Amino acid sequence: MEKFLRAALLFDFYGGLLTGKQRRAYEMYFGEDLSLSEIADELGITRQGVRDLLRRSENAMIEYEKALSLVARHGERSNLIDEIITALRSFDKKTGGADEKTGEKINKKTDKKPNEKTEIRREIEAKLNKLSEV
Repeated sequence: MEKFLRAALLFDFYGGLLTGKQRRAYEMYFGEDLSLSEIADELGITRQGVRDLLRRSENAMIEYEKALSLVARHGERSNLIDEIITALRSFDKKTGGADEKTGEKINKKTDKKPNEKTEIRREIEAKLNKLSEV
């Protein structure tokens, strides 16, 4: 499963840099779940040729990732976004939830605990700053 997820991410980011034949073989193998033999028949090459084509495609995308780190940065951003969402939900729970008068509610509830308000705000701002750096 991990192998297919990694292959999908690499393809999403770098598939456009592959040749048409590489891209088609990759789509058929990982996207359409065709066998090497089925792909070979479709592309008019040998089964071994398909295997080599897939391996070269994957190696090329791995090299692109080493140079550009787009998949890694995407993962970092996703993790930071998850952390921000968690922090916002925590803030929402501590302030009584969101409605039309969210700002007033936040101010009323957190004015009683100014340190908590500041701490949560700093945590959210730090995570947003990290996200803009990535």
